[in-house]
Amino acid sequence: MIKTLKSTVVGALAVLLLGVSMSATAGFTGVYAPANWSLATGNVTVPGSVNTSAAPGSITLTDTNTAICNNATTCPVTTLQYSNTATTGGHISFSWSYFTSGETPVNDNGDTLYRAGYFDNSVKHFLTADACFPSCNDASSIQVGFGSFDVVGGDLFGFFIDTFSNIGGNTTLAISNFNFETTQTTNVPEPGTLALLGLGLVGIAAMRKRKPV
Repeated sequence: MIKTLKSTVVGALAVLLLGVSMSATAGFTGVYAPANWSLATGNVTVPGSVNTSAAPGSITLTDTNTAICNNATTCPVTTLQYSNTATTGGHISFSWSYFTSGETPVNDNGDTLYRAGYFDNSVKHFLTADACFPSCNDASSIQVGFGSFDVVGGDLFGFFIDTFSNIGGNTTLAISNFNFETTQTTNVPEPGTLALLGLGLVGIAAMRKRKPV
């Protein structure tokens, strides 16, 4: 009985002593492997695609040339979206590279119709500059950067490309160095609780000493 009681007290102490622990998923692996993501395209005529051949190191979204509309006022912007659901709360970080060889039409607000970024629960966050610098259709228009954001368990998050028509060619967004750092927190015991558990262990030791041989 004493042995069982001691095991119970020691086990309880070990559980209570657990504090904040952190784990990370590096790259597109595990629950964040490409097979667990969903691709949605706003253009069903010429759908976009995702290239996962370089995973787990990186993935590349490509929105293709539709060539079906060239009026910046009346033609809708379509979105290519690559999404996953956060299994727990955490911090996501990544590197990105963007290139468009399309034209650069703007809407009535002066915003370019070619943009890319990440989203969390349908809220878009643009990563790219609102223009081609210094111009489109050449390697100098490549944009690169680093991004990060926080999610909670159950959030739908991912990456997207907004395009107008891609009449001049494809638009791509490459995501690399993807890292999902999960933070798990358990209750840390108060000093009084630890003292009571310590007294329990002392009592068990005393009882064992008094036990007849």
